[in-house]
Amino acid sequence: MAEVYMQIEMERFIELKRAEEENIKLREANEKLTADLFQRIDYNGQIAKQNADLMSENRRLREALEFYAKNSNYLIEWSDKCDEYMPSVADNDGGEIARQALGGEAN
Repeated sequence: MAEVYMQIEMERFIELKRAEEENIKLREANEKLTADLFQRIDYNGQIAKQNADLMSENRRLREALEFYAKNSNYLIEWSDKCDEYMPSVADNDGGEIARQALGGEAN
């Protein structure tokens, strides 16, 4: 009877040891996956910020393009006050809207 009990206890011990080893492997895998997840979350945050920055830049550039593409901004008008033609809004701008849209990069 003692032998049967010892055999059962030995089998339980072996099974517990196997379960402990599996638990260690699962914990290590979980740690790696968690680290990978945090890296991906950080990367996604960086990409989201870049995307927002690019969308903002795109909006600024589009607004500048729309200004220069608008035909009415090139109309010249006669000024009775000065007795001469006045430069168009676009000519008078001298590219300032474009420089502002580019963040002051163009001169």
